[in-house]
Amino acid sequence: MIELGLLKSASLSGAQSRAIAIESQSVPIGRLVPVGRWILDDDETIQELAAWRQAALRMFLTQSTPTRQTSYDYLEKLCIGDQSRILFMIEDSTGSFVGHLGLANYSQDEAELDNVIRGRRGGPRELVLEAERALIRWAFSDLLVKRIYLRVLSHNFKAINLYDQLGFCTIERLSLARKTEGGFATLRACTADESNVAFKLNLMALEVEAFLAQDDRDH
Repeated sequence: MIELGLLKSASLSGAQSRAIAIESQSVPIGRLVPVGRWILDDDETIQELAAWRQAALRMFLTQSTPTRQTSYDYLEKLCIGDQSRILFMIEDSTGSFVGHLGLANYSQDEAELDNVIRGRRGGPRELVLEAERALIRWAFSDLLVKRIYLRVLSHNFKAINLYDQLGFCTIERLSLARKTEGGFATLRACTADESNVAFKLNLMALEVEAFLAQDDRDH
């Protein structure tokens, strides 16, 4: 297994030297810049991450108002501190950060595609799709995982459409129950009888063989 911590640079220039190219029809359109301790000194980007999360709040299982401090803590303790997780900033061709995505629960055999957000406009329309494709290709070729899975709420139609295009298949649909306490809402998997929301949690997966076959056809 690759040590993900080796990619988490203390400097932005170091992170950019480890960036993964994003291409569309073999033309560079951006990069995936791995998040390391460099981001903790970038207050503007941390504030943006909080704003992006707020705008996309209804798409997450945990729903509470993000702040600069909660975003900082998430970056420091999870994205940087957790060695089974890595986050990448999506950088467009002008060098601006327009979103992020990452991997969580990385093990020898699999990883979870996680925290996909396009925060603002920038770059071509297909930038996020190709960013996901670049990350998945890297996970299969460099991390050598055999499967990538994800969890997505069934009302997140735009995201599901992108995952369909990448070859993900829905393997399970789970009922959900929402619990709100002190302004903090969480969604948890439950039986159909316990559910109190109209949507479900889709579990989707992509095997390496299926991705490589599709990748060869697309290129």
